[in-house]
Amino acid sequence: MAELKSAVSIETLIQKATDLELAGFWRRAATQWLTVIGHCLDDAESEQIARRREQCLLKSQGTPEERRREVRNRYRSQERYKNRY
Repeated sequence: MAELKSAVSIETLIQKATDLELAGFWRRAATQWLTVIGHCLDDAESEQIARRREQCLLKSQGTPEERRREVRNRYRSQERYKNRY
């Protein structure tokens, strides 16, 4: 009976993580996948979920173009501050 309850709760956790991914909440989904890993009984399943969590963390960083734009804007604001603009 306890195993059935555990199986149902892990399915619920997986569904919640998947819903967060679909909504684009990558960091929250990664945290949820970490919770799912804690409930896994099988090492192979844990590794698969860890890879999925890693994908969420990579997606949360944005695209290279977004990161470049962020760095460029930060640099420009520092230059303006330095030049008293």
